Amino acid sequence: MPLFNKRDQYGWMTVLLHWLLFLIIVGLVASGKYSDSLSSSNKNNSLIFIHTQIGIAVFVLMAFRFLWRLINTTPEPLSEVYFARLLAFLMHWIMYIVVLGQVVVGVCMMQLGGREVAFFGIQLPLIVSQVSDTLAPFLGMLGDDLSPVKQMRKLHELGGWAIIGLVGAHIVVAFFHHFVLVDDTLRRMSFGYLPSYIRHDVKVNKMLQKRKNRL
Repeated sequence: MPLFNKRDQYGWMTVLLHWLLFLIIVGLVASGKYSDSLSSSNKNNSLIFIHTQIGIAVFVLMAFRFLWRLINTTPEPLSEVYFARLLAFLMHWIMYIVVLGQVVVGVCMMQLGGREVAFFGIQLPLIVSQVSDTLAPFLGMLGDDLSPVKQMRKLHELGGWAIIGLVGAHIVVAFFHHFVLVDDTLRRMSFGYLPSYIRHDVKVNKMLQKRKNRL
């Protein structure tokens, strides 16, 4: 399996980043929803710390995946329907924006709450004023009667639900391609995947080899 993508195949780095981010994001959202269910007095600082560290790690991985996508060939979509290809394109880019934005909002929420946010001992700069100014129209829609930290927390909660919806839709579409359309959309996002024409050649070669051995 190649390192870089080809026109008909994802490289192992893309596949690794895909599944690693999937598992981490699912765990991150689950831990965030669990933390939201706890009262303020019962919230564990260790859980919040771990959630924050993993969130920043996701930001770094997503940024790297974004750069990796820019320098790589993007395999051709298997669907020939324009709307399906457009929807897949939009879903991927919306996922990038929502996940990266969710981490930024989470960091701002922590900073507004008076917490210093560091990643592996490196303290992150204060970004509250810049982000708050950028998101002011959206924060105002959440309720002018809420304090800035509560507005940011509400936005972070909504971001979590948005990620759940996007991941759920992604899974449903992948299964639809695999079980209904019976194409390689899900299969080619696996390690060791070979395009159909190569699988066919391998199968033919094996059959010929068996016949040769019988003779």
